[in-house]
Amino acid sequence: MNTLKENHGYALITVLLITVIFSLISLGFLAQSISSMKQSTKVETKSQSIELAEMGATYFQYAVKDATHVLLAEVMEQVEATFYANPMQSSEYFTSLGITLLKDSLASEFSEPISIPIKDIPNASFTIDILTPTADLSDKKIVINADSLGKKDNDESKIQASLTINFDDFISLHQTEEQGVPKPTINKIDVPTSTSMCQPGIVNYSGKECLQINNVHYGNNINDVKFENSKVKVQGSLTIDGNMNNPITSSTLYVEQSLNFKRTVTFNNTKLFVGGITDFDESVRFNNHSTLHFTDDVDFKFNYDLSASQMYAGKKAFFKKPSKIENESQVYVEGFADVDETMNISGNSKVYFGSADIKKNFTVDNSTFSIGDVSTDLTNFHETVDIRNNSEVFISGNTYFKKNFNLSGSTIFIDGDADFDETMDFSNNSKMCVNGHFYNKHNRNINLNGNSKIYAKTANDPKVNTTDINEQCNFGSGSSNSMNWNNPSITSDFNYSY
Repeated sequence: MNTLKENHGYALITVLLITVIFSLISLGFLAQSISSMKQSTKVETKSQSIELAEMGATYFQYAVKDATHVLLAEVMEQVEATFYANPMQSSEYFTSLGITLLKDSLASEFSEPISIPIKDIPNASFTIDILTPTADLSDKKIVINADSLGKKDNDESKIQASLTINFDDFISLHQTEEQGVPKPTINKIDVPTSTSMCQPGIVNYSGKECLQINNVHYGNNINDVKFENSKVKVQGSLTIDGNMNNPITSSTLYVEQSLNFKRTVTFNNTKLFVGGITDFDESVRFNNHSTLHFTDDVDFKFNYDLSASQMYAGKKAFFKKPSKIENESQVYVEGFADVDETMNISGNSKVYFGSADIKKNFTVDNSTFSIGDVSTDLTNFHETVDIRNNSEVFISGNTYFKKNFNLSGSTIFIDGDADFDETMDFSNNSKMCVNGHFYNKHNRNINLNGNSKIYAKTANDPKVNTTDINEQCNFGSGSSNSMNWNNPSITSDFNYSY
């Protein structure tokens, strides 16, 4: 009996031990399960914050693209207004202007961080902190960087995003030349950026980039001032009284006020900008792709030679001695050109004067010459005019030819009346169009040879065709300048190192 009781006791103990062991095992599994659930929840939260950061980066990309599309319309309007006010500038100038305007507009548009809560997901959002856009005018691009922060509960993930707006071939300029007044396009001269002061009393600027903050005056006894591979900005005026024994070569000379060379000077492959009045007291020659920008009046008191170069004069230009413009040169005088001596334009050059008085013999050879947009001034040619060899001449306003007029293998358009005092010779299939009255003042002889023609609205000479001027001459409203746009490309880059 006792043995049976003892057996029952051992069985109970065994059952209790097994129950305790299985309970402990179950608790271990339960703890592990709870830990796994917590870890899974944490991983899920992290994954959601990453997805929110990625969502913010995508939002940033489309927000900038949409804003660029909208703001570009305003930028283009401002650039075109500048273009029509000053069409002589280059496409690079207008591209840089457009980039700068768009950069500033984007900086204003995204001046504050953007925070977007996610609907139907508690405690979930992304925030985009857009850094100030930067412009690289040399590479023609805008770079916009941003940090996209995804947040779920207390977990955060960040992605760095970058957008680049490329402006290659953004703007191109086109000029259609009707029977009006074509104008040359003169390249822009950039301001030297060096802030290093020039050495006091410096004479040889070769290889130097420096700034003169005062007026600079070299006297008669200084004959060796030298600019070669130089970039010099003068914040005052520059006067050189002595001989320029060395040509100014491969340099940029930027003078904010007046400029005066008292002796003969030569420029080779040089950029010259003058903000004030300019005087050349003796001969001056510009060669080898030099570019000249005279904001105010410029006075060439002696011989003027321009070869394979460009010149812009913002007001009046005075040519007081013989002048030569040759080898695909371009001249743009915004105001009045006073030509006191002979002028020879040749070699596929292009010259524009706002208005002019031509006092001596004037030759245009295989080139384009034009006067005035809607000039109301009378243009006088006081001496012989010789236009030859596939040249084109456009004159806006009434014109008076006081001496012999020769037109050979070329065309002249006069948008006004034309008066002739002396003999006129037309040869080699030449054409004259007068959008007004043709007046052979003294019934001088008109020699029409080689199928040459004269067309006018009215005329006092039977050799002039007054019936076909509209068909043969097609006077337009002048040269038509246009600006063509191409859409900038936008590329994106994301840094996924969370």
